[in-house]
Amino acid sequence: MSMEWSYEFFRSLASKRRRAEESQAEAEAQRWHPVGLVGATRSGWRSDHTALDAIGGMRAEDRAERARREYADAAARADGYLAELREANPANGGKWGEALRLRYVMGLGWAVIAQRLGVSERTAYLWHRTALDWLDAHVAPGL
Repeated sequence: MSMEWSYEFFRSLASKRRRAEESQAEAEAQRWHPVGLVGATRSGWRSDHTALDAIGGMRAEDRAERARREYADAAARADGYLAELREANPANGGKWGEALRLRYVMGLGWAVIAQRLGVSERTAYLWHRTALDWLDAHVAPGL
């Protein structure tokens, strides 16, 4: 069993999900960060960093939006792969695809995945591996 492009694709999807979550958290932190005046400078002038904070907040929002779009695009491609997996394997494709979805789209650990699927962790992992192997063998990477 070799995991090639499909494993890399789904790992990248998980990475994009995490990046989108982190960017969103950064944007939220910038949005709700209390802005105040900074004390007097050496020259005696007070500087107001409100404008700089606003620019930083806009940049954080832009990064979060870009990360959300990248993740949404990758998740849509993943949905296409999983739909093809289910259609081609009506008996087991749904279980295999659900293991991939829970692992890479939802970001759950093996214990939680196994519990949700009602199987052992080993079986959940094997369904995951089987799905990746099937995708490598039957689906062109350019879907």
